Amino acid sequence: MGYVCPSPTPGTENFRILLVEDNPADAETVRFQLQKSDWTDALLSSAEGSRSEIHVTHVRTLKSALGVLEGGGVDAVFLDLGLPDSMGIRTLDSVRGRYPKMPIVVLAGNHSYLDEEEIKSRGVCHIWKKEGR
Repeated sequence: MGYVCPSPTPGTENFRILLVEDNPADAETVRFQLQKSDWTDALLSSAEGSRSEIHVTHVRTLKSALGVLEGGGVDAVFLDLGLPDSMGIRTLDSVRGRYPKMPIVVLAGNHSYLDEEEIKSRGVCHIWKKEGR
C-alpha cells in the first residue's frame, strides 16, 4: 500500500474508516482487502503490542459521507471519486476542503481518467487501484 495512516485515536480500540463507495461489490472488496492486508497489520499493531480492530462505516454518497464526518469519530476516509452526487476531483475537493487534515485514500480504477499527480497534490495518503478495473 505504501502509506500508513495515523494510529487509532488515543483511548479508542478501533481504527475507524469511512468507506465512501457507491458500488456494493467494490465496497465489499475493499472491506475484504482491509481485513487481509499487510498494511492493515502495520496499521493496527501498536508499540505496546496490543491490537486494535478496524471499524468500517460504509456510505454511498458524498452527502452521506459529509454527514458522517461532521459527527466526528473517523480516522481515515477511503473515497471513490465517482459517486451519484459528485464526480471526479470535485468529490475529493469537497472532503479535503472541509477536513484538511483527514487522511484520505482515493479508490480508483486501474484505468482511471484522473491525473494521479493532481490527486496527490491535494494531500491524498494513497491511491488504491480497485481490482478488475
